[in-house]
Amino acid sequence: MYKILFLTDFSEHSTHAMRFTEKLAAASGSEVIIFHALVPVVGTITQMGSTVELTSVLYHTAEETLREAQEEFEKLNIPTQKVLLSGYVMSELENLIEEYNINLIIMGTHGKTSLLDKIVGSTAAYVLTQLNVPTVVIPSKFHQREIKNVAFAHQLVSPKIDHLTEAFKFIGHFGLTHLNVAHVYSDEQDVYEADKSVLDQIKNNFSDRELEFHFIQDDSVVNGMYDFLKEKEIDFLITSSNKKTFWKRLLSGNISATLATEFNTPVLVLKE
Repeated sequence: MYKILFLTDFSEHSTHAMRFTEKLAAASGSEVIIFHALVPVVGTITQMGSTVELTSVLYHTAEETLREAQEEFEKLNIPTQKVLLSGYVMSELENLIEEYNINLIIMGTHGKTSLLDKIVGSTAAYVLTQLNVPTVVIPSKFHQREIKNVAFAHQLVSPKIDHLTEAFKFIGHFGLTHLNVAHVYSDEQDVYEADKSVLDQIKNNFSDRELEFHFIQDDSVVNGMYDFLKEKEIDFLITSSNKKTFWKRLLSGNISATLATEFNTPVLVLKE
């Protein structure tokens, strides 16, 4: 069971994320908190001869849209609350996570769109790299389908047994027991150097689970993973993320954030 924080900006890519949230919440008996942050706008408009603050109009419109979304969840017997705040998403998230005891975030993404996103980080990149809550990212081009084939992008130098445990718990909600463990050799990212000696340790910890290991040689972790996802027809990817300083993240990038924002495959990012 999860306490899911579903982030929405009412766009098409948020709609895809909402459908996935419904499916997961129904299967896992989870509660959903729907959150929208309304960016303050200065100005007025005229309605029926009266001057009205534009922010007020947008607030009431957003409130109605959230109410409709809440009703959709509740039709599926999913306990749901809605939260509408005026401000920027990133400034409100930590307080919401603490207040509602959130243990999973779900959001849609349209990927990187500008140099500004690259420098300061999109909302998705911020959530993935700065918050310590597991996060599911649903790409804008994702179309709902049955999840049958799941991969786990693994750092074999330091195996995260707890992350593999969480991965098996997650895929269990979709009736799955088989997990592809993928590792990409890359000269660019030494954190992904392979150490096959840890395989026995992993196998011993999950002797009752179906694990299939894949070793991929590629100069680029991201390109190697992309080719693997395509070749194996992976429906869902699970990976890990760690916090980096702002400038290090700007210069070297964050692999998990890149995987999540640039592929058409949904990604669950587990946090250290």
